[in-house]
Amino acid sequence: QGSIAKKPVSAILQLWSLALVSLLNTFVALSSLEGLNVPMYNALKRLTSLVTLMAERVILNKKASLGVQLAVLLIATGAVIAAVHDYEFAPLSYLWALASCCLNAIYLTLVKKFSTANPGHSS
Repeated sequence: QGSIAKKPVSAILQLWSLALVSLLNTFVALSSLEGLNVPMYNALKRLTSLVTLMAERVILNKKASLGVQLAVLLIATGAVIAAVHDYEFAPLSYLWALASCCLNAIYLTLVKKFSTANPGHSS
């Protein structure tokens, strides 16, 4: 009576992994802004959807519909076109921004994986 229900250890580890990925993503994203202007950063972050589709395919074995794939490819193409015309190219900042895309995609994919594995728990 009145006691807090204990979460299984696996749920706690899942939350810790999500928190760690989120913390790393914040650090990496802020590091990328040192050499990128905000519009270019936003353009590069558009690649997150493409990386998320790939991560879901690998981790969740989930394939998006052709329409979704084409829409994401169109968005990613626009981001690459914007990046090609960046005259203040800072390679390290681009690397940080792309790492942020990957970390964000991993976070989103893990949230989906954990929420489908534990439907009673909210993430």
